[in-house]
Amino acid sequence: MLQIKLIVKAILKNKMLTGLNIFNLIIAFTGIIILSLYVSFEQSFDNFHQNKDNIYRVETPLYGSNLPLPIRKSVENNIPEIEKITTLWFNHSAISTEELTSQNVTFQSTNLMTDSSFFKIFSFPLVIGNPKGLLSRPNTAILTQTLAHKLFAEANPVGKNILVTGKTYTVVGVMEDFPDNSSFKADVLTSFATKLSYEPTMMDDWSEWSFQFFVQLKQNTNTNLLATKITELENVKDFVEEMKSRYTEGKVIQFTSLEQIHYIKDTENFAYINKKVLNILLLLIVVLAVMGIFNFINFSTSLAPLKAKSLSIFRILGGKRINSMRNIIVESIFISIMALILALILHELSYSFIQNLFKVEGLSLSGRYHYILWFILFAVVFAVLAALYPSIYITSPSLSQTVKGNAYFKNKGKGVRNTFILVQFVLTITLVSSAFVIEKQLNFWSSYNMGIDKENVVYLKLNETLREKYKVLSNEVSQLNEVKDYSYSQFIPGQVAMGWGRYIDGKYINLKAWPVDDRFLDFFGIEMYEGRGFRKGAKADINTFILNKKAVDEFEWDNPFEK
Repeated sequence: MLQIKLIVKAILKNKMLTGLNIFNLIIAFTGIIILSLYVSFEQSFDNFHQNKDNIYRVETPLYGSNLPLPIRKSVENNIPEIEKITTLWFNHSAISTEELTSQNVTFQSTNLMTDSSFFKIFSFPLVIGNPKGLLSRPNTAILTQTLAHKLFAEANPVGKNILVTGKTYTVVGVMEDFPDNSSFKADVLTSFATKLSYEPTMMDDWSEWSFQFFVQLKQNTNTNLLATKITELENVKDFVEEMKSRYTEGKVIQFTSLEQIHYIKDTENFAYINKKVLNILLLLIVVLAVMGIFNFINFSTSLAPLKAKSLSIFRILGGKRINSMRNIIVESIFISIMALILALILHELSYSFIQNLFKVEGLSLSGRYHYILWFILFAVVFAVLAALYPSIYITSPSLSQTVKGNAYFKNKGKGVRNTFILVQFVLTITLVSSAFVIEKQLNFWSSYNMGIDKENVVYLKLNETLREKYKVLSNEVSQLNEVKDYSYSQFIPGQVAMGWGRYIDGKYINLKAWPVDDRFLDFFGIEMYEGRGFRKGAKADINTFILNKKAVDEFEWDNPFEK
């Protein structure tokens, strides 16, 4: 009890320095909490799948995860190492019901077309429905809980019909919403059998590269040997030869494990993070912890004369040096835990703002309360490490010297303290310099001239009905006082997703194609390097195209207007 009183008294005796110490720890701990939660969230992607160690995405070096359907047909019946395979095809659809349509209510949603193997490979829980044979029949759908509530409120939607871009589907199940740490998400799953019923020849069409394939392999399957085995199949030889003629380096077929998908930039349907960014953030966590420890040590050693004198009373009463050291460490733990509690409160008040500011997820502690135990353990270990040197330093003089005064502290430990201060300055200057570099880079990105006028521009995704009636929509939009101009485009800048491969004068070229209307160039203020833009309303410009300068250089055309 006496020791606890001494510890509390020591904390309250030097309120200013104690307050500064706690403030230092709050800043360090808040940064560590935010960064730790974000990094752990990004590293947790797809870890919830029961068979995650055996799930792979099939890819090619040229087109990533985009593959033609005959690949599935070839491997499904000829490769025993593949236990299960599922097809994924993403698109944006207008979802409604007949009742809601009569009220002019639709929901623009992500529609994932897939098959009955989806729930056998991935661990997405069903709320309503039997997983056996789901999505095996055409025109069937599974809703997420959120979309089911929007469409049917509290009613059971199973057996009811919905409209997906005007086509009728029967709801056969309801699943939990896709977790935040899933690499891909959707609002509704529809049966891939529906697409095949409309286009039965697609299973043999090698020209449509729009599908993703995920496979579950048998334990200990060598993916390199498996890729080679697939390329040797008789019905894919022509495909392999064509791929080799376009891409001579590496493999034609490759497998990417589920745990690596989040770190590979692919299509916009899959969430992506650069792993180097996470490594830098992990390093920053270490830097914050080290700086916090050094700050704590400097604050503690600056109070050495006062602390030594107060502890001398304890030692005169019979206390041992080891007990005095323990008191200093326990005092450090008290301060550290106090700072952690305040840091957690600050985090709870600020994480939403930070998420909105940086457009990130994963900073909330909701559903991750076990992390609080880890943070408490960290705070205790942090305090012990931070107090270890001060406890040795403060209690090092003899009791007789302590009672007389503090002259003995003038040179003792000076080299160690100077080293701590030097390291602090180095880390601080490094962080400040990094902040300036990042700030300059952000300014560069925000002010860089991309060649288009992007201010005051908004975009609207159109459903099938609006696309069919685009002229009527254009007339209505152009009459609005708030609208200065408009243009139609299949993609928005930065998200052009139409990839083409073409032989140009005997050389195979990969390029992105961007369908736009005749108003597009003027709308965005795009200057022509040479030649002219599309003539407005001119049928003569049907099947004409505009290349950028890089494409002309790649094609090695001296006079592109003759091509």
